[in-house]
Amino acid sequence: MTKVNRQGPSPAQASTAKTPAARPNWRALLQSGVLLRFIFLGLGIWLHAADELIISTLITDIVGDIGGIELLGWNLALYELGSILAGAAMGLQIARTGLRTGFAMSALAYAAGCTISALAPAMEVMLLGRLAQGFGGGGLVAVAFIAVEKLFDRSIWPQLFALLSAIWGVSAFLGPLIGGLFAQADWWRGAFWFFGIQAAALAAAAYIIIPAQHVTGAPDNNGSAPGAGLSSAQNGSAPGVFPARRLAVLAVSIIAIAWSGITDNLTAAIVAGCAGLAGVFAFLAIDQNRAAGHILPSAIRTRGSTARNSLVMVFCLAASTVSFAVFGPVLLRVLHQLSALETGYVIALESIGWSVAAIALANQPEHREKLIIRTGASLVLIALTGFAVTMVSGPVWLICMFAVLMGAGFGMFWSFIIRRLVEAVDEDERSIAAASIPLVQRIAYALGAAVAGLVANSAGFSGGLSAQTSQIVAIWVFVAFIPVAIIGVFAGFKMSAR
Repeated sequence: MTKVNRQGPSPAQASTAKTPAARPNWRALLQSGVLLRFIFLGLGIWLHAADELIISTLITDIVGDIGGIELLGWNLALYELGSILAGAAMGLQIARTGLRTGFAMSALAYAAGCTISALAPAMEVMLLGRLAQGFGGGGLVAVAFIAVEKLFDRSIWPQLFALLSAIWGVSAFLGPLIGGLFAQADWWRGAFWFFGIQAAALAAAAYIIIPAQHVTGAPDNNGSAPGAGLSSAQNGSAPGVFPARRLAVLAVSIIAIAWSGITDNLTAAIVAGCAGLAGVFAFLAIDQNRAAGHILPSAIRTRGSTARNSLVMVFCLAASTVSFAVFGPVLLRVLHQLSALETGYVIALESIGWSVAAIALANQPEHREKLIIRTGASLVLIALTGFAVTMVSGPVWLICMFAVLMGAGFGMFWSFIIRRLVEAVDEDERSIAAASIPLVQRIAYALGAAVAGLVANSAGFSGGLSAQTSQIVAIWVFVAFIPVAIIGVFAGFKMSAR
């Protein structure tokens, strides 16, 4: 699926990226009799896709009401952490209990998170809701893509993935609009109730719309058991084994880095930050030291390999650009007096640029991949530098242009990176390689948001939100990540040279 709203393609699509896309046959889709079921699964995608842009539109009102500007980086970090855990767990969950139960559990987790956020008296409570929302939303996305493989005939997969891309695009448009309406009504809590009710309704409807035969031990439409179609990559480990220890190390590491940004004790902040970084390396070491069941492909051990450079590129570029999603909404409203609706659409331009570029370049011949990958990575770096220069003084139209460029850069190289990575590893690790791209992207967003929060608080947000501190923060939350982006571009150039 074309990535919009800062989410990567599914393992199911990525694993087939190396084959030419079939020409969509929309008549076959309409005649298949499964369109209603697919639309239902798409509603789960809608909840996850619209979430970030809703928050981007409302976050200034939320902070103004319950405070917590110093915890802004945690907002996205914990949401992404929940998505990471759900993405690793859902394949195993579906293998045990079936698609219907997996979808319903994810929707209920999302609804519970919305309820906590809607009732939150302080940002600390809302963060618990955001963690639950991330777990539920990440689970809904994982279920939807696994369900495409298990519920629908292979002949209509291209049409279904195209429609999922359209759902992400519609979400990028409607998310800010809905958030703006609740902001104008001065009822930000209503937005969480609005989505929470939808999620609860989806959980109940799952027992009507998703077929009952898709449970453990029952055959699917292709005559195989439900667990048969789940690769170790989708499970996050060897079949039947949940990677609890590795994910626990990663979760604690992200939280440690995020906490280092809000403590007033400099020594404690340094210790927590260093411990968090050490934990990330420990996560990699534990994963790669396993004899089997890796979360990441074993080819990343080889220095200079396509696999290592691809994942380094994705990690660095994703982590370096998350500041725009986390702090862009607040900075645009405080420094440029944009309305909530206008702010939401400026943030949405990144997603729109990603989608347009990915669709426009999807059928480019292989001999142009090198130029496309390098150009896309360079555009991301240019956009990040542009934000550092223009976020304080504007003009807003130039900020909008850089938002489009940043998204377009990712959209240009995303599918080609997946294909090169998948083809660069051994046959038995291709599913793992395909799944590792969105996983690494989410890890990068979580860690990047935590570090961005540390930078913003060090630049002044720890003392509260004001126009003066916003001007300082607006520079450093982008400048601090330029070296990281340069590493990502360098890795992209090395990877594309092979």
